[in-house]
Amino acid sequence: MRFGNWEITENGIVGHNEMRLFEVTRENLEYLRNNSLDMLIHISEKSNVDAKEVFNLNMAFIYALGKFGIESISEVHMANTVQIQNKMV
Repeated sequence: MRFGNWEITENGIVGHNEMRLFEVTRENLEYLRNNSLDMLIHISEKSNVDAKEVFNLNMAFIYALGKFGIESISEVHMANTVQIQNKMV
């Protein structure tokens, strides 16, 4: 499955084209869910990332959580992350 430049593979989320330097491994998805969505925020800080890329990344992240059977993150946590991302792009 692919959301813009973000593809969900068996290994996690892989960036393509201008996002090719970014990857969130399957193992890191569990870590992000339990601790912080800092990786999603970190990617949002990059100069080549616009609002559409951030939206697609977030959709890929949520899809990947379901695909790998990782219990979903709290809505509040995701909403806070999106709010921070929006300020950065």
